[in-house]
Amino acid sequence: MKVIALIPARGGSKGIPRKNICNLAGQPLISWSIAAALDASCVDEVYVSTEDDEIASVAEMDGVPVIERPADLAQDETPTEPVMLHAAEELGWAFDYMVLLQPTSPIRPDRILDMAITRLFVREADSLLTVHREHGFRWSHDQVRGFWYPVDYPLRRRPRRQDRNGLMENGNIFITSRKVLQMDQCRLGGRIETFTIPRMWGLEIDEPDDLWLAEQVLLYGTTHGWSEDVS
Repeated sequence: MKVIALIPARGGSKGIPRKNICNLAGQPLISWSIAAALDASCVDEVYVSTEDDEIASVAEMDGVPVIERPADLAQDETPTEPVMLHAAEELGWAFDYMVLLQPTSPIRPDRILDMAITRLFVREADSLLTVHREHGFRWSHDQVRGFWYPVDYPLRRRPRRQDRNGLMENGNIFITSRKVLQMDQCRLGGRIETFTIPRMWGLEIDEPDDLWLAEQVLLYGTTHGWSEDVS
């Protein structure tokens, strides 16, 4: 089985300018994902997809080849799947599984990628995503009628927080078989497996405060060791 890792990183970002190469604990944000992919024994090849020359330079300095992404696939509204498909076409679909590592999810302790890939193989799944346990209550806004309402519980039968044990998707790791990507043109399909990680590992960098929080998690894990609370 040939497993490749794809790290999509465009140059534009509104919340944090030049987010994918901003400094996080002493190195560019994207470099954390590159290092995780290169350190995984189950990953055969690593690629960065970008339209940005500076990001490409960082990737090449880290020892990773770059797939040049067309500008029309690097817009604010561009979904990730067309970027995956473009990379697959550029590589001639010469892989069995693609591991998608979004640079905005930088917290991946040693062995987590190998553990996730092994889970996929052992369960004979077609795709996999990381999740974390979520005990909170979600609300949404009805824009037509102008009020807020709970999404996942009835107001008059509010469950205890400790009785809620839902799983929340995070952007840490996605794994997709070539078959699913070709047929469904989606990162998830076929038989889907989950890999549960601690909530803080699923932290995604969207706002400036997220950078500070991610740095604290990375420094703590490096100093005190990482929890093995995965399933």
